[in-house]
Amino acid sequence: MLRTLNEDQASSDGDSDACDDLDRRPPPQDPCYRCKKRVYPVERIDVGVQFHRRCFRCRVCGLQLTLRTFHFDQENDPDVYCKNHVPKFVGTIDDQALGVRMALNAPKANHLEKVRMHGG
Repeated sequence: MLRTLNEDQASSDGDSDACDDLDRRPPPQDPCYRCKKRVYPVERIDVGVQFHRRCFRCRVCGLQLTLRTFHFDQENDPDVYCKNHVPKFVGTIDDQALGVRMALNAPKANHLEKVRMHGG
């Protein structure tokens, strides 16, 4: 009986070493973008970056999102947003913008009036 008790103590000491090894393990390969914890396949949502289902929420208001309701700015920010909080793109309008180029190249109004009147 005494011998069995000593063997149990020895094996439990070995378990504490195993626990220490678990504390020193490297971080997960592809952690959740939001909480930085490991994402298992069953709870994974992958939209270029990985999220837990519970972490797949709007960054601003916390609304739970789905693959049909999420939006994100692919170029600058891999975080996800609802329809109301998706970042707006800031654009510039110059002479190379399609609408501006078409307006600059459009025929003058006088010419159009002559075409309508004379049919050609």
